Amino acid sequence: MKCKHCDFENLDQATYCSGCGKPLNESNDVVTQSKNFETKNRRILISVMSILGIGLAMIIAWMILRPNQLELAKEAYQSDDLTAYENVESKLSKEQKTEFDAYLIEEAQSIFDAFKSDGLFYKEAVRRLEKIKLYVIQTDEVNTIMTQLESLNSSRQAYNEGKSWIEAKEWDNAKASFEAVLPLDPNYDFALRYLESIQRWQLQEIGAKALDYLEQEDYEKAVNEIMKGLEIDPTNETLLNIKQTIQDALNTPPVIEEAPQEQPKGLGEMIKDGLQAIGDGIKSFFDGSWLEN
Repeated sequence: MKCKHCDFENLDQATYCSGCGKPLNESNDVVTQSKNFETKNRRILISVMSILGIGLAMIIAWMILRPNQLELAKEAYQSDDLTAYENVESKLSKEQKTEFDAYLIEEAQSIFDAFKSDGLFYKEAVRRLEKIKLYVIQTDEVNTIMTQLESLNSSRQAYNEGKSWIEAKEWDNAKASFEAVLPLDPNYDFALRYLESIQRWQLQEIGAKALDYLEQEDYEKAVNEIMKGLEIDPTNETLLNIKQTIQDALNTPPVIEEAPQEQPKGLGEMIKDGLQAIGDGIKSFFDGSWLEN
């Protein structure tokens, strides 16, 4: 093999030139070096990727296994452990705090709905809402729900008072109570019906009193009752008819009855009276009473 650098003739199996010592096959040597470099780089790349993969897996595992602060906050609220919640609160992110508030507000609304449907007593509903206020961050919405609860409770009390006033026939008090029932109260429609009925019952009672006074010919009291009723319903036909009857009675002149004339006694009555007088005289003679006269 002839060296291309010095033209020295070398054996065919020679790798380096015996004349100048340079490689006889430089192209093969470059390829070999290139392959060695690639192999080395591939190993390095594989090592780096392995390290990155292990790191990523550790990060994912940490994210999966790390404590969820939001869930811990919910657990603290549900178990009513305020100390545990205070330890978690500082670790909540801004998004988690917003989500936790939304969770508590939903809880507060469910408490109000339970009270509204008679599924929860008033005192218990208040106690639960007060508990939520210890955990919630933004209290405005919970305070609004608390106000609605108070209003609904007052409305229910007014409704029950109205029914009691009806039993006592205290119509004005019953009206005032039913008028205080709020639209958010499930009893609101019933309150409106009671208000409609109260006027009818009140007018019936007034009409009955007026008729009683009319029968007793106590026209002044009858008129007073009628005027009360007409203030409520000026077009009430029953009261207007009673009023007209009283006016007719007052405008009609009284009928003077003549005293019956004494009729002359007949002969039989005269005889009867005479016999009675004789009998009385005989009786007084025998018992001595005639001597006293």
